[in-house]
Amino acid sequence: MSLDDLAAQYNVQNKFTDAAPLYKRSLAIRQKVLGENSRDVVTSLNKLAATYVLLNEPAQAEVLYKRSLAILERTQGVEHPDTASLLSQLAGVYQSQGRFAESESLYQRALAIMVKLQGPQHPDFSGTLLNLGVLYRNQGRYVEAALGGSDPQVAHALNMLGAVYLDQGKYTKAEPHFVRALRILEQRTRPIDRFDMVTSLLGLADVYSKTNRKSEAEKLKVRARVLRLEQTKETH
Repeated sequence: MSLDDLAAQYNVQNKFTDAAPLYKRSLAIRQKVLGENSRDVVTSLNKLAATYVLLNEPAQAEVLYKRSLAILERTQGVEHPDTASLLSQLAGVYQSQGRFAESESLYQRALAIMVKLQGPQHPDFSGTLLNLGVLYRNQGRYVEAALGGSDPQVAHALNMLGAVYLDQGKYTKAEPHFVRALRILEQRTRPIDRFDMVTSLLGLADVYSKTNRKSEAEKLKVRARVLRLEQTKETH
């Protein structure tokens, strides 16, 4: 634990070359004392792998993440939140190496597990979905491939990407994402979709407000308020 704490301090100070050997020592101790299948060994492997990512040594990180993944799949199962999180981390390593097909496959596996066990509103799902969106965008195909279709998860992704553009002040890019998400969700009536619909309405309203379309923005805000009231009534 002391080695981990000191290594973490080095990482905070961007002294990654000093952090890595400390994490290695910590890993060796845990393997010797606790055995390969220990959860603490997984933690050490992940911390060392993350440090190699910071050192821009993806090949080293890949080896460690694969070891960690093998332990989790053996001890926790192939469908476990921790397994999904690790799949997402390994996908990020592949993405940094330009191994897009392998990265996409792992992101999709992770998302399938997260949806099944945690639901699409969980932060881990949102973060992984956004990373997958970035992967597609970097290939010049995310709108066509990642967001094509009419599934509520697609609408969720569209809202997230719209929010990214909105935060960047890229209103012309944000608008079509919110519009498309809204169209998808308007075709569905299940209460579970209303959270994303409110997000679409308010996101688009924000775009309209910032592009001097105040009356259109206000109409969307009214719709969002009505939906929120309906949600409140359904939960009581």
